[in-house]
Amino acid sequence: MIHVVGYHGTTHSCADKIRNEGFNLSGKDHWLGEGVYFFDNPSSAKKYGQAVIRADIYVDRNLFLDCFAPDGKDFLRRKAKEYSISTNEDTDTLLKTISRMVTGEKVNEKISFDVIRAPYSNNMAISHLSKPIEDIEIHFCVKNKVCISNVSLLF
Repeated sequence: MIHVVGYHGTTHSCADKIRNEGFNLSGKDHWLGEGVYFFDNPSSAKKYGQAVIRADIYVDRNLFLDCFAPDGKDFLRRKAKEYSISTNEDTDTLLKTISRMVTGEKVNEKISFDVIRAPYSNNMAISHLSKPIEDIEIHFCVKNKVCISNVSLLF
């Protein structure tokens, strides 16, 4: 079991609703498809709303795709080859590939993970070296809301 802490930026009224009723999954048009999006730190989340919610995220290791980890990158390369999606070895292309796979774009079936961890900047998957390090934020896309627990309002 993997445990991470995620931070979600929102409005105060939505934060109250989330604490009372739980999260809603975002629409399919987000870069990693439908899910609840978190950052790895409250400062990044604060850019997306006045209120920041903290949550514990628990996920089985086999249902966690870490786009930073070598095994995660290897998985993406194998799947890209299997689906005949053109890719090269750079991280940016691999992350665009995962976006296509998890949203079902240009593939016959979606790959299935409960949580995906990936670099994020300005609504786009990015290469580790394509932007200054301070522009890179870490996204967690939680596709299975059962993974989210201990929701609390930070500010």
